[in-house]
Amino acid sequence: MGTPSPTEPISSVPCTQDSVPSYWPLGCLLCFLVAAIYAPSLNAPFLFNWDDGAFILNNPQMEWTWENAKYYLSHPYQNLYTPTPMLSLMADKAVFGNHPFGYRFHNLGAHILAALVLFAILRKLRVPPWGAFFGALLWAIHPQRVESVCWIVERKDLACALFGSLAVYCFLLGREAKRPWLWQLLAVLTATISLGGKPASAALPGIFLLLAYALDHGDWRRIAKDAAIPAIGSFLAVLFVMYMTKQDNSGQFETRLFVIAHNLGWYPVTALLPWPPLNPIYPAISGWGEALPWLIAGLLLAAAILLLAKHVHRRWSPGVVAILLIGGTMLPVLGFLRYTDFDYCDRYNHIVSMVLWGSIAVLFAPTLLHRRWRRVTIGLLTTFAVVSGFRTLFYHQTTWQSDETLAIYCLSRPETLNIKALELGLASGFSHANPDLLSATAEACSKHPLRMHDGEFVPADTRLAIATALLAHANFLRGDRILAADQLFQLEPNLEELAKDSFSMHFAAEFLYRDMAAIAADRHDKAAALHYLEMEAKYLSPNPDHPATKQNRLLREMLSQ
Repeated sequence: MGTPSPTEPISSVPCTQDSVPSYWPLGCLLCFLVAAIYAPSLNAPFLFNWDDGAFILNNPQMEWTWENAKYYLSHPYQNLYTPTPMLSLMADKAVFGNHPFGYRFHNLGAHILAALVLFAILRKLRVPPWGAFFGALLWAIHPQRVESVCWIVERKDLACALFGSLAVYCFLLGREAKRPWLWQLLAVLTATISLGGKPASAALPGIFLLLAYALDHGDWRRIAKDAAIPAIGSFLAVLFVMYMTKQDNSGQFETRLFVIAHNLGWYPVTALLPWPPLNPIYPAISGWGEALPWLIAGLLLAAAILLLAKHVHRRWSPGVVAILLIGGTMLPVLGFLRYTDFDYCDRYNHIVSMVLWGSIAVLFAPTLLHRRWRRVTIGLLTTFAVVSGFRTLFYHQTTWQSDETLAIYCLSRPETLNIKALELGLASGFSHANPDLLSATAEACSKHPLRMHDGEFVPADTRLAIATALLAHANFLRGDRILAADQLFQLEPNLEELAKDSFSMHFAAEFLYRDMAAIAADRHDKAAALHYLEMEAKYLSPNPDHPATKQNRLLREMLSQ
């Protein structure tokens, strides 16, 4: 069967197994490029203070037991019903223990498989080989994918995309099979597993129906035959996941239109352009001033895509356009559900971006890769891939390489400081002896009013003390003990009182007293050094074998001699 003409809509070309060659060399090249771009992430540690600690290292229900497996299958965790990633993390824990390489290899492997499935889906939809290759590649190496691949706990997004794309591929195979109901049931199963990864795949029932409408030319009997089982089965799975989530979810329906308007523009724009902003913290949308620019940008982008598609195809299927639109307007994206205390504006979404990139490939690749435009198109797509890969490899991925780099990025953002970012800055800055992170946290404290979890503002004098403490320890670590001493002894008279009133200062007191003891020892003032070590001991672990407690005891014994 011949290649469709540039003006012929994709839905007018039947999708048969014989008409779609394998093109395995392009698949191998796709795997190699994606693996090469994300290879540096394999050497990163756990993001302990960024949920890896809470979900994996300090989670007593991570051991591989039938009781723990039943718990994740029957209960939400962290306000969401996500048994798919939790069970996979349990398996990693059993195999790799507390070595992050295995977990990260698992993440990268799932991402590569999802890219291959997208490539296969596009070939099934009659996208030319190079169009399918670039559609899958540009989706896979886009900077917005970094957070899901490099953040172990965000395997939710990877599981959602991998099994969601497998569900679509099974649906397409079922249209060609002699026993379609087997593939249709498999599509329902993989869609259910995808929903167990993240509720973002709630649009799968609609995608099945729209694909059937586009490929079956509006023949409702054929549509019912192809899509009834996948659509109804996956819709029941959506209802089940919503019910399970609601058991432990105090969220509510989002009624503020500016949050929905923001998301309508945010997702299409950031999912396609190669320089999206990083968003390790859920963005809180406070009004129309923040929402309108994104909404306008999203509408302009959608209008440009649709006008170009109409010009390219001249006549084209409404079903294809509907697939494109649903990719940018899924229920989880719109923000109708509020899962946490933050406005539900997810930072990234594999399913949305996969549908958008796939739709663009379906709409434009057959024409742009026609002989007349082939070289120019491949050159432009290669340039776009290089820009995306460069951003992913040298900017986004380096930000996600450790707790400290993430906290520095969050604290340097111009928006109102999030209390979680402050806590991360304090914990990682002091614990990992990172003067750059301490300085960034101090600067953020001096610029932004701080709110505690109860909503109350931190008093100005406490905020100043926190900033001074951070700078003092940073200067001490940098070797500027003269400046550190001035700042430390400025805090000393009120340090105990501040430690009682502020959790941040209570956490910092251990390190500050240790610094003062070291400075006193440099001055050969043993009595003062012993006094500060005694003060430090008040804030150390009661466990005598704890490293900091043991070091404090040894130093006191040495100075007492």
